[in-house]
Amino acid sequence: HPGISSLFGRLAGVPAIIVSAGPSLNKNIDLLKAAKGKAVILAVGTALKALKKWDIEPDFVFSIDPQDLNYYLHFKGVNIEKAALVSEIQANHMIVANHQGPIFVSGDMPIVKWFGEGIENKGKLESGGSVANNAFAAAYKMGANPIILVGQDLAYSREGHSHAAGTNYENQVYSLDQNSKFFPVKANDGGHILTDRSFYQFLLFFQVWIETYPEREYINATEGGAFIQGTKLMTLQTVLDQYCQNAVDVEKIIKEAQEAFHVPGMESILETVKMRMKDTNNMIAEANKAIKYLSQLEKACENRQAKKMQHYLKAVNKITERFEKDQYICEIAEWFVRNAVHKVMTRTHKAERSENDEYSNAIADYTLYYKKIIEGLKAVKDLLQQCMEKIRGDIDNGK
Repeated sequence: HPGISSLFGRLAGVPAIIVSAGPSLNKNIDLLKAAKGKAVILAVGTALKALKKWDIEPDFVFSIDPQDLNYYLHFKGVNIEKAALVSEIQANHMIVANHQGPIFVSGDMPIVKWFGEGIENKGKLESGGSVANNAFAAAYKMGANPIILVGQDLAYSREGHSHAAGTNYENQVYSLDQNSKFFPVKANDGGHILTDRSFYQFLLFFQVWIETYPEREYINATEGGAFIQGTKLMTLQTVLDQYCQNAVDVEKIIKEAQEAFHVPGMESILETVKMRMKDTNNMIAEANKAIKYLSQLEKACENRQAKKMQHYLKAVNKITERFEKDQYICEIAEWFVRNAVHKVMTRTHKAERSENDEYSNAIADYTLYYKKIIEGLKAVKDLLQQCMEKIRGDIDNGK
């Protein structure tokens, strides 16, 4: 699929409405139908069901969350054939596989480096952790102006709701006065409203972006929620009356970007995947060697054999350096065992600062580290095997 970079600059001067799923969306979601064809509508996945309830299909829908739950809660069963999906590389595979409309890919994760020039630069969308941040960055990079926020509460309603009606979270109501995680921030209505650390982090992203790129007009038409420094407060109806009067053919722009994309040759991609499989097998062999050397190092330490201790320690260090410099496999492998590796490294760091640390503890830590890395490498190997089978099948079927 083409990268989101293929759309950068293509919507210069077009008003963009970013639809999030905050509780204030209930106040003006009905007006969004009038914006279709007169602005580009970018929606987060959480807002999809609420939009479909009003028979509104966005031009773009964004997804970044890799969890299966993201697909089942927000995308499964939602028919959006004309909307273009903008998927981060790590987004849940079922969302991509089941989307019926055009797809654009974003992200610069390490795995893309595997393929060199075989895969073009997809384009990066900065984020503060919220998919709405990604949509905001996309609107800016597409050239949109003004950029309008709707349903971007970044706070809880005064009744305790975190999301709008029609979403999977519409019935969640929080008891705001019984939880210390909530704190007040300035509200769009001039008073104060309660938020939490996650929402506040997303809010800071918007504020930093607006401060960094002040040349665009940023409008908050949420009609509720937290105040975002640098935005102009307006009702959505006023925004539609002032900015959304001219026709814009977003579907045509999407189609042009899709048709201009050339799918890379699958044979060359297959060869690259084969090379990464070879790299993975080599790394597994190296990790097993490291475990063997660590066992021999422990025996040498027990027997106080200084020369052997130096020999095995040097051998282990050489392998460790190789793993740290690896640009293809190790960084990916650690995704699968990140928590386990973090625990090992934390324990090792603490032990190094202890006066009564035993060499056997350090050896045990590094042995466990390499065992966990092997687990991650085997997970990579399984996925590479599936990938090769899929590509071979596509080649055989003339895709």
